[in-house]
Amino acid sequence: MAYAALSERVSVNPRRACLAAGVAGGVLYGALVRRWVLTWGASAAEAAAHLPGDELLIEADGVSTRAIGIRAPRSAVWPWIAQMGPAPRGGAYTYDWIENLLGLNMHSADTVLPEFQHPRLGDTIGYGRNRMRLERVEPERVLAWRSQDGNWVWTFVLEEVDGTTRLISRNRFRLPRWMDRIGMVPMEPASLVMERKMLLGIKARAERLATTTAGSHPSGPGPEPSRRFQCATVDGEIIIRRPVEEVFDFVADERNEPRYNPRMLRAEQTSPGPVGVGTRFDTELKTMGRTMPMAVEFTGVDRPRRLASVTRSSMMVTEGELTFEPIAAGTRMRWSWEVRPRGAMRVMVPWVGVIGRRQEQDIWGALKRLLESDGDGA
Repeated sequence: MAYAALSERVSVNPRRACLAAGVAGGVLYGALVRRWVLTWGASAAEAAAHLPGDELLIEADGVSTRAIGIRAPRSAVWPWIAQMGPAPRGGAYTYDWIENLLGLNMHSADTVLPEFQHPRLGDTIGYGRNRMRLERVEPERVLAWRSQDGNWVWTFVLEEVDGTTRLISRNRFRLPRWMDRIGMVPMEPASLVMERKMLLGIKARAERLATTTAGSHPSGPGPEPSRRFQCATVDGEIIIRRPVEEVFDFVADERNEPRYNPRMLRAEQTSPGPVGVGTRFDTELKTMGRTMPMAVEFTGVDRPRRLASVTRSSMMVTEGELTFEPIAAGTRMRWSWEVRPRGAMRVMVPWVGVIGRRQEQDIWGALKRLLESDGDGA
Protein backbone atom coordinates (compact mmCIF):
# COMPACT_ATOMS: atom_id res chain seq x y z
CA MET A 1 0.00 0.00 0.00
CA ALA A 2 2.73 2.47 0.96
CA TYR A 3 4.68 1.59 -2.20
CA ALA A 4 1.59 2.07 -4.39
CA ALA A 5 0.91 5.45 -2.83
CA LEU A 6 4.50 6.55 -3.36
CA SER A 7 4.45 5.36 -6.99
CA GLU A 8 1.31 7.37 -7.61
CA ARG A 9 2.92 10.50 -6.21
CA VAL A 10 6.08 10.22 -8.29
CA SER A 11 4.42 9.02 -11.53
CA VAL A 12 5.83 10.88 -14.53
CA ASN A 13 3.73 12.87 -16.93
CA PRO A 14 4.60 11.47 -20.39
CA ARG A 15 4.50 14.88 -22.06
CA ARG A 16 6.78 16.39 -19.46
CA ALA A 17 9.13 13.42 -19.74
CA CYS A 18 9.34 13.83 -23.52
CA LEU A 19 9.92 17.55 -23.16
CA ALA A 20 12.64 17.00 -20.57
CA ALA A 21 14.30 14.37 -22.74
CA GLY A 22 14.20 16.71 -25.73
CA VAL A 23 15.72 19.57 -23.75
CA ALA A 24 18.43 17.29 -22.35
CA GLY A 25 19.20 15.94 -25.80
CA GLY A 26 19.46 19.47 -27.18
CA VAL A 27 21.81 20.51 -24.40
CA LEU A 28 24.06 17.50 -24.95
CA TYR A 29 24.06 18.05 -28.71
CA GLY A 30 25.02 21.70 -28.25
CA ALA A 31 27.76 20.93 -25.74
CA LEU A 32 29.34 17.83 -27.23
CA VAL A 33 28.57 17.44 -30.92
CA ARG A 34 27.34 20.63 -32.57
CA ARG A 35 30.69 22.31 -33.17
CA TRP A 36 32.06 19.19 -34.86
CA VAL A 37 28.90 18.88 -37.00
CA LEU A 38 29.18 22.50 -38.15
CA THR A 39 32.94 22.45 -38.82
CA TRP A 40 33.57 18.96 -40.27
CA GLY A 41 36.93 18.88 -42.03
CA ALA A 42 37.71 22.53 -41.29
CA SER A 43 40.59 23.69 -39.13
CA ALA A 44 39.90 26.04 -36.24
CA ALA A 45 41.45 28.87 -38.26
CA GLU A 46 39.22 28.15 -41.27
CA ALA A 47 36.09 27.99 -39.12
CA ALA A 48 36.90 31.33 -37.47
CA ALA A 49 38.12 33.12 -40.61
CA HIS A 50 36.27 35.89 -42.40
CA LEU A 51 35.75 34.44 -45.89
CA PRO A 52 34.71 36.01 -49.19
CA GLY A 53 30.92 35.97 -49.36
CA ASP A 54 30.41 36.63 -45.64
CA GLU A 55 29.61 40.24 -46.53
CA LEU A 56 26.46 39.05 -48.31
CA LEU A 57 24.83 38.19 -44.98
CA ILE A 58 26.48 40.09 -42.15
CA GLU A 59 24.25 39.07 -39.25
CA ALA A 60 23.76 35.31 -39.42
CA ASP A 61 21.89 33.17 -36.92
CA GLY A 62 23.68 30.03 -38.09
CA VAL A 63 27.04 29.36 -39.76
CA SER A 64 28.63 26.13 -40.94
CA THR A 65 32.16 25.85 -42.32
CA ARG A 66 33.17 22.50 -43.77
CA ALA A 67 36.28 21.73 -45.77
CA ILE A 68 38.33 19.07 -47.50
CA GLY A 69 41.83 18.74 -48.92
CA ILE A 70 42.05 17.80 -52.60
CA ARG A 71 45.21 16.52 -54.28
CA ALA A 72 44.60 18.57 -57.40
CA PRO A 73 45.02 22.19 -58.52
CA ARG A 74 42.15 24.66 -58.39
CA SER A 75 41.73 24.36 -62.15
CA ALA A 76 40.61 20.74 -61.65
CA VAL A 77 38.27 21.59 -58.76
CA TRP A 78 36.55 24.67 -60.17
CA PRO A 79 34.66 22.98 -63.05
CA TRP A 80 32.65 20.85 -60.63
CA ILE A 81 31.72 23.89 -58.53
CA ALA A 82 30.86 26.01 -61.56
CA GLN A 83 28.33 23.52 -62.97
CA MET A 84 26.49 22.65 -59.75
CA GLY A 85 22.72 22.79 -59.75
CA PRO A 86 19.59 20.86 -60.77
CA ALA A 87 19.27 19.25 -64.20
CA PRO A 88 20.44 20.02 -66.79
CA ARG A 89 23.33 21.28 -64.63
CA GLY A 90 25.78 18.95 -62.89
CA GLY A 91 23.91 18.14 -59.68
CA ALA A 92 25.33 18.36 -56.16
CA TYR A 93 27.54 15.20 -56.05
CA THR A 94 25.74 13.93 -52.97
CA TYR A 95 22.98 11.34 -52.45
CA ASP A 96 20.86 12.02 -55.54
CA TRP A 97 18.05 9.75 -54.38
CA ILE A 98 17.60 11.81 -51.22
CA GLU A 99 17.76 15.09 -53.14
CA ASN A 100 15.14 13.84 -55.59
CA LEU A 101 12.82 12.62 -52.87
CA LEU A 102 12.68 16.32 -51.98
CA GLY A 103 11.89 17.20 -55.59
CA LEU A 104 15.25 18.91 -56.30
CA ASN A 105 15.88 17.16 -59.65
CA MET A 106 19.58 16.55 -58.95
CA HIS A 107 21.60 14.22 -61.17
CA SER A 108 25.30 14.28 -60.30
CA ALA A 109 27.50 14.46 -63.38
CA ASP A 110 30.77 12.55 -63.71
CA THR A 111 32.04 14.68 -66.59
CA VAL A 112 32.65 18.39 -67.00
CA LEU A 113 29.76 20.13 -68.78
CA PRO A 114 31.25 22.85 -71.03
CA GLU A 115 27.99 24.81 -71.29
CA PHE A 116 28.02 25.55 -67.53
CA GLN A 117 31.69 26.48 -67.11
CA HIS A 118 31.29 30.27 -67.20
CA PRO A 119 29.05 31.33 -64.29
CA ARG A 120 28.15 35.03 -64.27
CA LEU A 121 26.83 37.43 -61.67
CA GLY A 122 23.05 37.33 -61.67
CA ASP A 123 22.75 33.71 -62.83
CA THR A 124 20.02 31.88 -60.93
CA ILE A 125 19.26 28.27 -60.12
CA GLY A 126 16.30 26.66 -58.41
CA TYR A 127 16.99 24.80 -55.18
CA GLY A 128 13.67 23.46 -53.99
CA ARG A 129 11.54 26.38 -52.83
CA ASN A 130 14.63 28.61 -52.83
CA ARG A 131 15.81 30.52 -55.87
CA MET A 132 19.54 31.10 -55.62
CA ARG A 133 21.26 34.05 -57.33
CA LEU A 134 24.97 34.18 -58.07
CA GLU A 135 26.34 37.18 -56.16
CA ARG A 136 30.12 36.71 -56.29
CA VAL A 137 32.27 35.05 -58.95
CA GLU A 138 36.06 34.88 -58.94
CA PRO A 139 36.99 32.04 -61.30
CA GLU A 140 38.93 29.24 -59.61
CA ARG A 141 38.72 31.06 -56.27
CA VAL A 142 35.23 32.07 -55.06
CA LEU A 143 31.62 31.24 -55.95
CA ALA A 144 28.83 32.61 -53.74
CA TRP A 145 25.07 32.08 -54.06
CA ARG A 146 22.38 33.99 -52.14
CA SER A 147 18.75 32.96 -51.78
CA GLN A 148 16.02 35.17 -53.17
CA ASP A 149 14.76 36.04 -49.68
CA GLY A 150 18.30 36.94 -48.56
CA ASN A 151 18.28 34.50 -45.64
CA TRP A 152 20.83 32.01 -46.99
CA VAL A 153 24.30 32.48 -48.48
CA TRP A 154 26.32 29.51 -49.72
CA THR A 155 29.96 30.17 -50.63
CA PHE A 156 32.76 27.99 -51.98
CA VAL A 157 36.34 29.16 -51.46
CA LEU A 158 39.31 27.45 -53.15
CA GLU A 159 42.84 27.93 -51.80
CA GLU A 160 45.78 26.28 -53.55
CA VAL A 161 49.27 25.58 -52.19
CA ASP A 162 51.84 23.57 -54.17
CA GLY A 163 49.22 21.98 -56.43
CA THR A 164 46.93 20.95 -53.58
CA THR A 165 43.57 22.67 -53.10
CA ARG A 166 41.72 23.38 -49.91
CA LEU A 167 37.98 23.52 -50.69
CA ILE A 168 35.93 25.37 -48.07
CA SER A 169 32.12 25.37 -48.10
CA ARG A 170 30.44 27.96 -45.91
CA ASN A 171 26.71 28.34 -45.27
CA ARG A 172 25.29 31.38 -43.51
CA PHE A 173 21.64 31.48 -42.44
CA ARG A 174 19.29 34.06 -41.04
CA LEU A 175 16.43 32.40 -39.13
CA PRO A 176 13.79 35.07 -38.48
CA ARG A 177 11.24 32.75 -36.81
CA TRP A 178 11.75 30.80 -33.61
CA MET A 179 10.26 27.75 -35.36
CA ASP A 180 13.07 27.93 -37.91
CA ARG A 181 15.67 27.91 -35.15
CA ILE A 182 14.17 24.84 -33.51
CA GLY A 183 13.95 23.12 -36.88
CA MET A 184 17.67 23.67 -37.47
CA VAL A 185 18.58 21.29 -34.61
CA PRO A 186 17.81 18.10 -36.62
CA MET A 187 18.74 19.82 -39.89
CA GLU A 188 22.36 20.46 -38.88
CA PRO A 189 23.48 16.80 -38.63
CA ALA A 190 21.40 15.97 -41.72
CA SER A 191 23.19 18.71 -43.64
CA LEU A 192 26.54 17.24 -42.57
CA VAL A 193 25.65 13.87 -44.07
CA MET A 194 24.76 15.49 -47.40
CA GLU A 195 27.55 18.06 -47.52
CA ARG A 196 30.23 15.56 -46.52
CA LYS A 197 29.16 13.35 -49.42
CA MET A 198 29.25 16.39 -51.70
CA LEU A 199 32.79 17.38 -50.69
CA LEU A 200 34.02 13.81 -51.11
CA GLY A 201 32.31 13.64 -54.49
CA ILE A 202 34.02 16.84 -55.66
CA LYS A 203 37.36 15.59 -54.33
CA ALA A 204 37.08 12.28 -56.21
CA ARG A 205 36.10 13.97 -59.45
CA ALA A 206 38.77 16.69 -59.22
CA GLU A 207 41.59 14.27 -58.41
CA ARG A 208 40.53 12.03 -61.26
CA LEU A 209 40.36 15.01 -63.61
CA ALA A 210 43.84 16.15 -62.56
CA THR A 211 45.38 12.75 -63.27
CA THR A 212 43.46 11.65 -66.36
CA THR A 213 43.16 14.87 -68.34
CA ALA A 214 46.74 16.08 -68.37
CA GLY A 215 46.98 17.06 -72.01
CA SER A 216 43.42 16.00 -72.83
CA HIS A 217 39.98 17.59 -72.71
CA PRO A 218 38.37 17.65 -69.24
CA SER A 219 35.11 16.22 -70.50
CA GLY A 220 36.68 12.83 -71.12
CA PRO A 221 35.36 9.51 -69.83
CA GLY A 222 34.57 9.03 -66.16
CA PRO A 223 35.94 6.39 -63.81
CA GLU A 224 35.12 2.74 -64.05
CA PRO A 225 31.67 2.26 -62.43
CA SER A 226 32.89 -0.44 -60.06
CA ARG A 227 35.05 2.03 -58.12
CA ARG A 228 33.07 5.24 -58.26
CA PHE A 229 32.86 6.70 -54.78
CA GLN A 230 33.11 3.35 -52.99
CA CYS A 231 35.64 4.82 -50.60
CA ALA A 232 35.71 7.23 -47.69
CA THR A 233 38.33 9.95 -47.36
CA VAL A 234 40.01 10.83 -44.08
CA ASP A 235 42.09 14.04 -43.98
CA GLY A 236 43.63 16.06 -41.19
CA GLU A 237 46.74 17.64 -39.75
CA ILE A 238 48.53 18.21 -36.49
CA ILE A 239 51.55 20.23 -35.32
CA ILE A 240 54.20 18.39 -33.30
CA ARG A 241 56.88 20.37 -31.51
CA ARG A 242 59.75 18.16 -32.63
CA PRO A 243 62.18 18.31 -35.60
CA VAL A 244 60.75 16.97 -38.83
CA GLU A 245 63.42 14.27 -39.25
CA GLU A 246 62.67 12.93 -35.79
CA VAL A 247 58.93 12.78 -36.37
CA PHE A 248 59.35 11.14 -39.76
CA ASP A 249 61.76 8.46 -38.55
CA PHE A 250 59.59 7.59 -35.56
CA VAL A 251 56.41 7.25 -37.62
CA ALA A 252 58.16 5.42 -40.47
CA ASP A 253 59.10 2.62 -38.09
CA GLU A 254 55.67 1.00 -37.87
CA ARG A 255 56.89 -1.03 -34.89
CA ASN A 256 56.50 2.15 -32.81
CA GLU A 257 52.75 2.45 -33.37
CA PRO A 258 51.68 0.32 -30.37
CA ARG A 259 53.39 2.95 -28.20
CA TYR A 260 50.88 5.65 -29.17
CA ASN A 261 47.91 3.71 -30.59
CA PRO A 262 46.27 1.62 -27.84
CA ARG A 263 44.26 -0.32 -30.45
CA MET A 264 47.44 -1.56 -32.15
CA LEU A 265 48.43 -4.78 -30.38
CA ARG A 266 51.46 -5.78 -32.44
CA ALA A 267 53.61 -4.54 -35.33
CA GLU A 268 56.51 -6.49 -36.83
CA GLN A 269 58.68 -5.74 -39.86
CA THR A 270 58.61 -8.67 -42.27
CA SER A 271 60.89 -7.35 -45.02
CA PRO A 272 64.67 -6.95 -44.71
CA GLY A 273 66.70 -3.77 -44.74
CA PRO A 274 66.01 -0.14 -43.80
CA VAL A 275 62.65 1.53 -44.40
CA GLY A 276 62.00 2.22 -48.07
CA VAL A 277 59.57 1.53 -50.89
CA GLY A 278 58.35 -2.05 -50.47
CA THR A 279 59.00 -2.27 -46.71
CA ARG A 280 56.29 -4.44 -45.16
CA PHE A 281 54.90 -4.88 -41.67
CA ASP A 282 52.47 -7.39 -40.17
CA THR A 283 50.23 -5.82 -37.53
CA GLU A 284 47.27 -6.71 -35.34
CA LEU A 285 44.55 -4.23 -34.46
CA LYS A 286 41.87 -4.60 -31.84
CA THR A 287 38.51 -3.60 -33.32
CA MET A 288 34.90 -4.31 -32.36
CA GLY A 289 36.05 -6.68 -29.60
CA ARG A 290 38.23 -8.87 -31.81
CA THR A 291 41.74 -8.99 -33.25
CA MET A 292 42.18 -8.11 -36.93
CA PRO A 293 45.44 -8.88 -38.78
CA MET A 294 46.61 -6.18 -41.20
CA ALA A 295 49.42 -5.97 -43.74
CA VAL A 296 51.13 -2.60 -44.22
CA GLU A 297 53.36 -1.83 -47.21
CA PHE A 298 55.15 1.44 -47.95
CA THR A 299 54.55 2.58 -51.53
CA GLY A 300 56.39 5.90 -51.36
CA VAL A 301 59.21 7.09 -49.10
CA ASP A 302 60.80 10.55 -49.38
CA ARG A 303 62.57 11.22 -46.09
CA PRO A 304 61.65 13.42 -44.29
CA ARG A 305 58.79 14.80 -46.42
CA ARG A 306 56.44 12.02 -47.44
CA LEU A 307 55.45 8.50 -46.44
CA ALA A 308 52.85 6.70 -48.61
CA SER A 309 51.40 3.31 -47.76
CA VAL A 310 48.67 0.78 -48.39
CA THR A 311 47.12 -1.25 -45.55
CA ARG A 312 45.07 -4.36 -46.26
CA SER A 313 42.79 -6.32 -43.96
CA SER A 314 39.77 -8.56 -44.34
CA MET A 315 37.49 -5.56 -43.73
CA MET A 316 39.03 -2.77 -45.80
CA VAL A 317 41.92 -1.39 -47.82
CA THR A 318 43.41 1.95 -46.76
CA GLU A 319 45.68 3.83 -49.14
CA GLY A 320 47.19 7.29 -48.83
CA GLU A 321 50.06 9.26 -47.41
CA LEU A 322 51.52 11.22 -44.54
CA THR A 323 53.38 14.44 -45.31
CA PHE A 324 55.79 16.21 -42.99
CA GLU A 325 56.50 19.94 -43.25
CA PRO A 326 59.16 21.73 -41.17
CA ILE A 327 57.78 24.87 -39.53
CA ALA A 328 59.01 27.24 -36.82
CA ALA A 329 57.02 25.37 -34.17
CA GLY A 330 58.41 21.97 -35.21
CA THR A 331 56.58 19.75 -37.72
CA ARG A 332 53.22 20.02 -39.45
CA MET A 333 52.10 16.48 -40.19
CA ARG A 334 49.17 15.90 -42.56
CA TRP A 335 47.37 12.68 -43.39
CA SER A 336 45.14 11.84 -46.33
CA TRP A 337 43.65 8.36 -46.61
CA GLU A 338 41.19 6.68 -48.95
CA VAL A 339 39.43 3.85 -47.13
CA ARG A 340 37.68 1.21 -49.26
CA PRO A 341 35.55 -1.15 -47.15
CA ARG A 342 35.24 -4.73 -48.34
CA GLY A 343 32.27 -7.09 -48.52
CA ALA A 344 29.39 -6.28 -46.21
CA MET A 345 31.36 -3.35 -44.77
CA ARG A 346 30.67 -1.38 -47.97
CA VAL A 347 27.35 -0.24 -46.55
CA MET A 348 29.37 1.63 -43.92
CA VAL A 349 31.09 3.94 -46.43
CA PRO A 350 29.15 7.08 -45.34
CA TRP A 351 30.25 6.58 -41.74
CA VAL A 352 33.78 5.25 -42.19
CA GLY A 353 35.09 8.73 -42.90
CA VAL A 354 33.32 10.23 -39.89
CA ILE A 355 34.59 7.53 -37.51
CA GLY A 356 38.02 7.41 -39.13
CA ARG A 357 38.58 11.14 -38.80
CA ARG A 358 37.99 11.02 -35.07
CA GLN A 359 40.19 7.97 -34.65
CA GLU A 360 43.04 9.53 -36.63
CA GLN A 361 42.88 12.68 -34.51
CA ASP A 362 43.10 10.52 -31.37
CA ILE A 363 46.00 8.44 -32.71
CA TRP A 364 48.13 11.35 -33.90
CA GLY A 365 47.23 13.38 -30.83
CA ALA A 366 48.70 10.55 -28.74
CA LEU A 367 51.82 10.55 -30.95
CA LYS A 368 52.16 14.30 -30.38
CA ARG A 369 51.96 13.85 -26.61
CA LEU A 370 54.49 11.03 -26.71
CA LEU A 371 57.06 12.86 -28.80
CA GLU A 372 56.64 16.12 -26.90
CA SER A 373 56.89 14.48 -23.50
CA ASP A 374 59.91 15.01 -21.31
CA GLY A 375 60.75 11.34 -21.71
CA ASP A 376 61.45 11.83 -25.44
CA GLY A 377 59.26 9.20 -27.11
CA ALA A 378 61.74 8.72 -29.93
